[in-house]
Amino acid sequence: MFLVDRPRHVVAKRLLDHLACDRTRVVIPFTGLFEGIASFTRMQAHRGRLSVDPSQNGASLEFSPIPIDNAFFNRYHRKGLPPLPLPLRTGDLLLFVIAERDGHSLITEDNELYDASKDAGIRVFRIAEYLAER
Repeated sequence: MFLVDRPRHVVAKRLLDHLACDRTRVVIPFTGLFEGIASFTRMQAHRGRLSVDPSQNGASLEFSPIPIDNAFFNRYHRKGLPPLPLPLRTGDLLLFVIAERDGHSLITEDNELYDASKDAGIRVFRIAEYLAER
C-alpha cells in the first residue's frame, strides 16, 4: 500500500485515504506487522519509493492489533464449525477466522482468501468494490 512502485499502489492509496478519513478502525493480527516490515525491507533493497503520508488531510489509520497467543486460540478456535478452507496460507487463515468470528468485513486482493471468505458467508470486498460501495 505504501510502496509507490507496486501495481496496485494507486487504488490501495485511495482505500487508505478513505479508511483514514472515515476513521475506520483496522483490525490486524500482529503478524501483519511482519508483512509490513518485509515490504519496507524489500523496498529499501530495491531502492523503491515510499509513500508514507496516510492521507491528503493529515488523518491517520486507527489500528486494533490482535496478538497471536493462547487468548487468540481460545477466542478463535472453530470447535463445531466446518473445516477451514485448505487453499489458504497461514496469514490468510488468521484474517479469515478473525472476520468470521467477529463479523468484520474483509478487504483483500488475494483471490483464494476472497473466494473462501465469500463461500463462508463473510462480507468480503476487493478494494474497488469497497470504494464503489462507499
